[in-house]
Amino acid sequence: MLLASGWVRSSYERYAYSLCNDLGQACLLTIVDDSPIQSSTIAMREFVHAQISAVFDITIDNEVKHVAGLDVEQNGNGTFTLRQDGHCVDFFDSWAPGWRDYRIEDLPDTPMLCASREASLSVAQQARANVIGNAEQIQETQSKLGSLNWLTHTWPDILFSYKEKSSCATKVNMHDIDEIQRIIRYMIKMYRTNDYGLTVGGTLGVQLVGTVDTSYAHDKKSCTGGTIHIGPQFGSFITFSAKQPFVVDSSTSAEGIGSHMHNKIFLPLRFYMADLFFPQEKPSRLFMDNVPYIQSALGEKSHSKRNKHVLVRMKITDQALENKEITLEHLNTFDMVADILTKPLGPTDFHRLRRVLLGMDPLKVPQEYVRDSKLYCSATII
Repeated sequence: MLLASGWVRSSYERYAYSLCNDLGQACLLTIVDDSPIQSSTIAMREFVHAQISAVFDITIDNEVKHVAGLDVEQNGNGTFTLRQDGHCVDFFDSWAPGWRDYRIEDLPDTPMLCASREASLSVAQQARANVIGNAEQIQETQSKLGSLNWLTHTWPDILFSYKEKSSCATKVNMHDIDEIQRIIRYMIKMYRTNDYGLTVGGTLGVQLVGTVDTSYAHDKKSCTGGTIHIGPQFGSFITFSAKQPFVVDSSTSAEGIGSHMHNKIFLPLRFYMADLFFPQEKPSRLFMDNVPYIQSALGEKSHSKRNKHVLVRMKITDQALENKEITLEHLNTFDMVADILTKPLGPTDFHRLRRVLLGMDPLKVPQEYVRDSKLYCSATII
């Protein structure tokens, strides 16, 4: 029906559609039986409602409150906070009975202990790790991990710890169970102190900006984390934390692989923004804290790329720079939000970066943005 009515399907996302006529512009998503709409004018919004209601029986909520299992709170300052309250309560009830009565001071400040994942376990931890879980505990662990995976949509601050434990899905020991339970107890603390939710939006328009960081491991696969924001005020609407596909021989090479992993996600979004009437006319800004790699990528310093697979994967960044699709800029480690996705951090660093990740505080990047005059003025859900 949409295609027959003049809507155009996105080349990036098959469930996204756009329409442009004399009344303005509109974008629509089809998510099961929900269809969130953004329009450039009220008249365009009413046109879309009339067009769809002529074919289907629909219910219209002009203020978006729930969509695709997410709770949406409009903050009145151009931002929205996304939460998953119902799922959180069900999750806590299932795996932490009595969570409402836990003493806040007894709950952990971070989802994971601040310790190198390569360090040896303590005697007590090793004793727990030596006790292998039974079939019932494996099934329970799989259920917990499945729920945690879904919750990372609005809890990206648990993404690294979730990824670290995701390998336990088919084999689990008591130490793994302890660490997964710590994640849950951390979430309970944030939930009960109302310190959670992903805030998106802002007043500076739609301009993609990303951060990427890699925690180098000299004798095993390094871990890369990345965030993607729409402007420096925007929480990370796409967040990833992943092991690199192979071992490399230097931190600079690891950062190169990390930039490749990020740009595979980052660059296609430029096409999607154009489908949504926000063409990215300037290069998208990508920030990292590894100066040697930035100098190498920009041709300011030669770098020996001894591994052929590293050289091949760095090409995507080189070409994006040559085509002026991205800029590669330095952001100091203190402000590098993607650092939270690469290793366990202590409470001070974790919560400082967590606030940026969730959109509570802005990215500490040079403010070179100008408000986009085409910001949508209305949002509805059918």
